[in-house]
Amino acid sequence: MRELYADAMTKDISKTEDFKECRQLLEFQAKDQLIMKIEKVIALLNEDSTLLGNVQRNLKDFKIKLENAGLDQIKKTPVKIEIRKRSQLKQKVMEMGTISQSEFEQMRISLLNYLMYEVLSKGLQPPSNNDTKWCFWEIIILTETEARHRVVPRIRAPIHVALNNPHHYLQCVCCKMNSEDQILPTMPDICIAYKLHLESGCLINMYDWLQSFNLIVNPKGAQGVEVDQKI
Repeated sequence: MRELYADAMTKDISKTEDFKECRQLLEFQAKDQLIMKIEKVIALLNEDSTLLGNVQRNLKDFKIKLENAGLDQIKKTPVKIEIRKRSQLKQKVMEMGTISQSEFEQMRISLLNYLMYEVLSKGLQPPSNNDTKWCFWEIIILTETEARHRVVPRIRAPIHVALNNPHHYLQCVCCKMNSEDQILPTMPDICIAYKLHLESGCLINMYDWLQSFNLIVNPKGAQGVEVDQKI
């Protein structure tokens, strides 16, 4: 069901190969089995009379016709055509090769055509289709790709933004930078260390890294000048 839901949200199911195979399987259904399936569908629709009322009435009509339909093959009376053209010969050959069908088989084809082309093909349209009238469907429905990103989010980019520019999340004046490369002593310590790390190459000298951090956090501390406690 999960795969079916994902397909229904992203593409038109009525145009898939599985949908065509489903119709082919239903074409081999016996009379009793087909009537039983229709009864189950009607029972589900009876739970809510406002849901697909026209479909419910049409299915009841099809059910009655299927119950009364005979299984004997209907013999077609051949039409006598005086063959004078090649097109008339082609039509005659096609009529001779046509397999006669019973009344039940004809009614079964009519039922499947109604369900597949008039009901399901219209009701199974994805919400992303421009022809549908789903307004703001993105708010309540997630596609498979979006759902994967929501469940397993990509946290690397937000962490980089938070460490490289803490003002983006904190919205404090003390962390507001004039340029992206600027390092302010009022930034959180971890942000200062991260920005200094970005300035290094593949290898980093720990002593130089810590000395640079100390100069930014306490630029006048080595000279014995008292540092602002807010820093």
